[in-house]
Amino acid sequence: MTSFKSFIAVWIILVSGGALLFVGLSSKLQNVKNVEVGQNHFSVVWKGFQPTYSNQTPDYYICINNLKDTTLRMRIAMKIQNFEDNGYWFLIGPYGSPPSEWTIENYQIGFIRIDETKEFIYEVGRAKPSSIPEGIRTESIHLVVKAFRDPSYSDLYSQDDFIVTFHFIDLTSTAIGFLAYDNFDDGTTQGWSSSFGGAVDSYRYYRSWPNSFRFYYDASKTFQTAGCINAYMIFSLYFGVSDTLSISINGQKMFETDVPVNQAGWYQFAVPLLTDTNSRVTIDPSSSSASFYLDDVYVITKP
Repeated sequence: MTSFKSFIAVWIILVSGGALLFVGLSSKLQNVKNVEVGQNHFSVVWKGFQPTYSNQTPDYYICINNLKDTTLRMRIAMKIQNFEDNGYWFLIGPYGSPPSEWTIENYQIGFIRIDETKEFIYEVGRAKPSSIPEGIRTESIHLVVKAFRDPSYSDLYSQDDFIVTFHFIDLTSTAIGFLAYDNFDDGTTQGWSSSFGGAVDSYRYYRSWPNSFRFYYDASKTFQTAGCINAYMIFSLYFGVSDTLSISINGQKMFETDVPVNQAGWYQFAVPLLTDTNSRVTIDPSSSSASFYLDDVYVITKP
């Protein structure tokens, strides 16, 4: 998660060896694939929020508006666990040639010993679209993880490839329909509430002058999304402290930041909402002692 984009959190567990683990942290569990090189193999597995799993791949959602940088940098949190009787040098990179707008480079993860677990962040980049006339554009990138027997990364032991999908949203597109917009500039909470009250704050931190919604522990509101073909919420949140963030819809966690916020400022998020029922969204930073400020909340659909 960064200050200029947002995405559905994904953890990948790379299981080296014959045993496959089905344990989870992110929003869905991906089908397992095995790629064998000789008699050796390991697998890329998507992890899901326990105890609920499905075979749907969690996607990343990014609103391109009001971003300060011309390049979107997507950071994917990953984990490798080595359960074999040998250590290996691991690498992640593009599988084939990436799309021309994308920057996807090889990243040498390094040596992972027997029974060692290593977490790391893999970053890919894409030139920010100037506009998306169709409103929402879906793009996928093809990645591969490789294990090598040698530190020069020349003696391949095994590999597995997988797909990561991104959805880019343009709020200025005429193809977008607006279900709600909350900016708190009328002096009311506009239906938002918090476990510790929450209140409209003026002339301090805001994305649209002069108000925002200040809260300490969580912020919740129900949106009328039942019957929509699709629905998404885009919002800006001011962090004053280093923190992580989760979002629940109707009581089930659906989002978690891959990378903690480590710098004060405004951060923009985008998440899909439910359409078979109305969506009660709860924004929940991990800190309960600091103030957070919510502003420019858009709920949209693409008819």
